[in-house]
Amino acid sequence: MMEVASGRVARGRGVSDSVTQILLVEDEPGIQLAMRGLLRRDGYEVQVASTGEAALEAISGGGYDLVLTDLSLADGLSGLDVARCARANDPPVPVILITAYGSDEIASEAAAAGVCDYVPKPFDNQVVRDVVRRALGR
Repeated sequence: MMEVASGRVARGRGVSDSVTQILLVEDEPGIQLAMRGLLRRDGYEVQVASTGEAALEAISGGGYDLVLTDLSLADGLSGLDVARCARANDPPVPVILITAYGSDEIASEAAAAGVCDYVPKPFDNQVVRDVVRRALGR
């Protein structure tokens, strides 16, 4: 089930007076709450998808400036599936992977899926801020 964390208004990409839209894909409620709060305090609009399927549906609607997804999702899809979908639907959208599992194989698969960066779990707030800003070119 997808939860809308903020009233999102449809808009075109590149509109200078609009707020940056982030899709957060995370199945753990505690991490959803922490990440959403952190990103909203930094001025971003955040929509949360609790499953990979909800993320694919949200991505198909477009309008996101960044996708931040957990690698391991409970519904059988992975963050790599979400990244592939995001890149196929809107190639310029940066995708950041959240993961507690770091390996050369995952790094290689993530790069092939179009992931631009990652945030390790447990995450540090400043690391999240820095990675998001870097991905958005700020």
